[in-house]
Amino acid sequence: MTDQFKRVVERTVQQIEGNGQEKDDLYEELMIHLEMSKEQHMKEGLSEKEAEIKAMEAFGDEVSVGEQIQQAMFPYRKEMMMLLAVGSILFTSGVYLAQLFVEGDAYMLWLVLSMSVSTSLFIFSIQSVAFLNRRLWMNSLLLIHIAV
Repeated sequence: MTDQFKRVVERTVQQIEGNGQEKDDLYEELMIHLEMSKEQHMKEGLSEKEAEIKAMEAFGDEVSVGEQIQQAMFPYRKEMMMLLAVGSILFTSGVYLAQLFVEGDAYMLWLVLSMSVSTSLFIFSIQSVAFLNRRLWMNSLLLIHIAV
């Protein structure tokens, strides 16, 4: 196993929201895939270094591969979180406007908190940030969302 393979696979696995066992299994599977690809290229007559480069080219971009694996493991998570965020934004707007028209006064702090949490949920569901613990942030935002 080469250091380049390890780095590529580690960056790929960072994109996945799974527990430690799932990430370890995926890491092993991807390393085996890259090694087999390298061996195949070497059988075709390439040097070890050239075969390694070809295997990584065939593997693809770590971020996009990781996102595709994430989508395959949890097929509708992104869409569900986006739906929750948009529904929450619409609900917040509706409750705020109803309270404003019915009572003539509304709670601005609640509006700001609710819109901030809903918008954060929407942003986190659309964009994955590899260096953050996405699972921790999403769970924290969901708990704050429930409280607000």
